Amino acid sequence: MASNSDSIYNVLTYIKRHPDRVTFKPLEYGNVVTMGIDDQVPVANQDLYFPVNRLSVNLMTDDFVGEYSSLLDYFFQHDTKYAARLP
Repeated sequence: MASNSDSIYNVLTYIKRHPDRVTFKPLEYGNVVTMGIDDQVPVANQDLYFPVNRLSVNLMTDDFVGEYSSLLDYFFQHDTKYAARLP
């Protein structure tokens, strides 16, 4: 399980700043936001976060959540708005 908070922060910030370059996947699970970004977007430790043909799960520490709560709220709002449109 990955835990490099700088890389996670940078990816989330990129997604927030460039929503037109992101593909959001419909909700399948509660409390989960699934999205895709282009392979050409530079990400530190790319092989750790985006392994070939594998799923990577990133558990955010309590410190990370506390420090970047406003950024995470953006994704919570996105998740909530999308869920409201589902049948």
